[in-house]
Amino acid sequence: MKYTFSNKIRIIIIVLFIITLVQGLLITKILHSNATLDVIKGNISNTIVISIFFSFTITILLYFYLPVFLKTSLKPIHKKLKEIGKGSYNIDLNSDNSKNKMDSEFYAIVESISEMLDVILVFDNLKKVKIIEQTNRIKAILNLANEGFLVVSKKGEIAYVNDPVKSVYPIFEEDSNFVEKSFQSDIENNLKKYVLNILNNQTKSEDFSYYVSSLKRHITLSSAIVKDENSKFNGVVIRMSNIEKKKIEKNKENEVKI
Repeated sequence: MKYTFSNKIRIIIIVLFIITLVQGLLITKILHSNATLDVIKGNISNTIVISIFFSFTITILLYFYLPVFLKTSLKPIHKKLKEIGKGSYNIDLNSDNSKNKMDSEFYAIVESISEMLDVILVFDNLKKVKIIEQTNRIKAILNLANEGFLVVSKKGEIAYVNDPVKSVYPIFEEDSNFVEKSFQSDIENNLKKYVLNILNNQTKSEDFSYYVSSLKRHITLSSAIVKDENSKFNGVVIRMSNIEKKKIEKNKENEVKI
């Protein structure tokens, strides 16, 4: 039979009580004996010394046993909590057969943590679904817009580029580094300088227009700052007006009519 931590403590307390009880009964018996006073004193002294010895032995055992037992029992829990603290929620809490190794009362903590993780995973998955849905909605809206949008992180990486911009600048790819990459002259001398100025100063710039040879017209750049949860600079959103392909097609139709 495997005793739980509480049962072991109860057994130790009962043993200490029994030692005290036996000591009391022995002293009472000695006091009521017909022995001489010196013999009674000696017997009482011996009884007290023996009782103290057993009590001291149990105390020493508890002093060294309890910390070791608690450390051993809580070590798997501590290990799992460290993994959870690192953001790893898909943990098999009984992968190392903890149920058979651990005290049942401590394993109850593991089971509670497991139930908590199940709730966190459900919530986390729901949150991911909502974030993906919301992101896809925003992307769909931006792709339907006539204006171009380019999102650049504070490290210079292209976080997002919508379809109107891709149709004019197919070289722009998400997750590529906008700052380190080399582009054609009209991008380098205008758009890239505009973005670099914002990234370096971490503040929005005034609207700026430049001529795009492929479009044969000017486009206007405007900016907005992206901040993180601590209201610190985290990137920039560039809006490109007059970049839509529809206008090109309309101009071509007008040229044909003329």
